[in-house]
Amino acid sequence: MKKNPGRQDSIVNRIIDGSVNIESEKEFENLLNIFPNEPSLHRALADLLVKNNSKEAADDAYEQSVELFIDTGRILPAVVSKILKWRIARPVDNEGRDFYARIHDCKSLDKPLNRFFTELSYQEFVSILLKMVPCRFPADTIIKRPGDIENYLYFVVSGAVSESSLPRANMSSESKGRHQVDLTESEFFGNIYPFEQEKVSHTQVKTITNVEVVKISKPDLIKICRKYSELGFKIDNLYTWRNESDEKGATQVIRKTVRHQLPTRVYMKVFEITAGGAPLQIEGFADDISSGGACVVIREQYRFGPPDVMVGKNVKLEVVLSNAAVHLTILGRIVWGKDIFLEGKKSVAVGVRFTEMTDNDRELLHDYCSGSEGEQNLIWSLWESMVK
Repeated sequence: MKKNPGRQDSIVNRIIDGSVNIESEKEFENLLNIFPNEPSLHRALADLLVKNNSKEAADDAYEQSVELFIDTGRILPAVVSKILKWRIARPVDNEGRDFYARIHDCKSLDKPLNRFFTELSYQEFVSILLKMVPCRFPADTIIKRPGDIENYLYFVVSGAVSESSLPRANMSSESKGRHQVDLTESEFFGNIYPFEQEKVSHTQVKTITNVEVVKISKPDLIKICRKYSELGFKIDNLYTWRNESDEKGATQVIRKTVRHQLPTRVYMKVFEITAGGAPLQIEGFADDISSGGACVVIREQYRFGPPDVMVGKNVKLEVVLSNAAVHLTILGRIVWGKDIFLEGKKSVAVGVRFTEMTDNDRELLHDYCSGSEGEQNLIWSLWESMVK
């Protein structure tokens, strides 16, 4: 049965996966003024700092992303950020044990992989981290084909992949329809256990979006299990827990992970375009919105120059919440702009930092961004009915 991988085209997601390129530390600083608590932006900034050989600043940015990922129960991205931080400078033992304790105490056990990490011993945990290899793949890349030898266990860090198999002749007609599943953050693929069996892949795994995974090889896991005999049982449990996971619950979790990427209609009035001229009226939508600001996508027809021309302009936003019954009025300033392609069409994305709103609007916006699972599912249902 195919699961909905959530909207993967939000501006923040596109920045994180590299499909929207941020070329300077200053751009990241402007975006982090809007989304200071978005751990993936801190992680992306750290990656840029490493590229620019600013290792001390990168170390700090990775650590900031680790703390924010853990605070939101996102164990695997926290683990990967910590691995990349330790590539800059080897950890002292206390740092490793402190990190292990933070992961071990994490209460977000809604996914089998989270539960797996929290049940590892310290020695098992560190041994696995040391053998994990981060990899990135562009959209529409085949990672694994039917007939390949199963030699790796892959964990999805960001983005979405589709795992599909051809229906076999002995399948019932009902089973033949259930041959594809979409996997997102903290889900995994690779059928390598039990170790003593050499297995051939019966599925194809293909990226839907730009994707980051970490992989660990079967030989490396065998070596670790020989040293720590209990680990084999825990890997077996990981597969068992995944098989027992309720499909409906998994879909709800996917939607919950993108709660700050809710589709939101926005009307924006831009001031100071020309001396003495009337404000520019713009209609767009925000996939990424928080209490501090929003990324607003506007269509090409509203362009009046390069996106940089809009940076520094004061704006007045009318934000239409999902039921169209609540309109928020918020003052802000554009701090970032970028040309993008969305659904094959040229658009402009601008980052707006909120500067003023009423206490009532602030409370409504907070409730909207952090709404209950049921509310968010309703929002997605409304959005999906609009775009059909």
